[in-house]
Amino acid sequence: MQQLDRMPSRKKAPERITFVLSIAGIALLIFLKELLCVADNLDEIRNYNLSRAIVMGLVPYRDFNMVMPPLFIQFMALPLLVSKTLLMCRIAHSLFLTFTMGMFYKTARGETDHRFALFITLITIPFLDIATYNTMFFVCAMAAYIILTKCESNRAIFFMGMVTTLSALGRQTSGTLLIFAALGLLIAFSDKGKRLKRSLVYLSGAFVVGIAFLVYLLSTGSFLKFWEYCFFALYKTEGNSAFYMDGVAGLVLLVAQVIAVHQQPAFAVLLVLLGLGQPGEDELVGAVVQLGGLVPLAGDDQRRAGLVD
Repeated sequence: MQQLDRMPSRKKAPERITFVLSIAGIALLIFLKELLCVADNLDEIRNYNLSRAIVMGLVPYRDFNMVMPPLFIQFMALPLLVSKTLLMCRIAHSLFLTFTMGMFYKTARGETDHRFALFITLITIPFLDIATYNTMFFVCAMAAYIILTKCESNRAIFFMGMVTTLSALGRQTSGTLLIFAALGLLIAFSDKGKRLKRSLVYLSGAFVVGIAFLVYLLSTGSFLKFWEYCFFALYKTEGNSAFYMDGVAGLVLLVAQVIAVHQQPAFAVLLVLLGLGQPGEDELVGAVVQLGGLVPLAGDDQRRAGLVD
């Protein structure tokens, strides 16, 4: 009997080893790509200098201008407290990208299988650029996806409200759309008697983050400048590309696919999120989504989607 009791743990051991080795391989590829590439990316240099300015005591919008919310720049400023070098910035980017793709791999593995999850993760890495606010948005979108499809507690819903609002503090356009898309999906998937309560819990989480950010803007004297640079300036600058229609289209596809399969969404949903707000990569995203569409759904998922009786 004792031997039988030990069988499940023995069965899980190879899975854990495979997971660890996969994450190690993903990390190795990302670090090699990020640390060995030439420093000719203007976005990387700009983000590095903005984060360095924060470490030097300057306040965004009040002391220097930028047309994006401050969360990503402030987050990437933390490693620069140790060393204000571009190398430290690249190490931080590599760690964040490793976390992002590791989270993506784990989620993909739960929705499909190990081989496809690893394949789709590895073919994405060569197309990765530096970590940006788009990366932070994708992490928040994945977290919202996991909560929406796996968790039902009020605590999880409250946390989802916080996460989606944080995504808007990293990227104001797609992040704001994500807030409303997640709320709409939450209402659609909840029982009629629970919709109002869950919506209020979700909005409470969003409200907490919003109030904290408002206090920050008022205390630093950057409230008016924030709105001027991050919202009004977007429509004053000719050729500005901060608001992309592919982000809107991606969220429309997200809503459509999640509703189509209901409680167990097809993994193509997450692949669509990978492409939100990424102009110039439509061909890559299209190919990835098509690959996601080729993954056969499990029997339960097929029944939910109405594909089989």
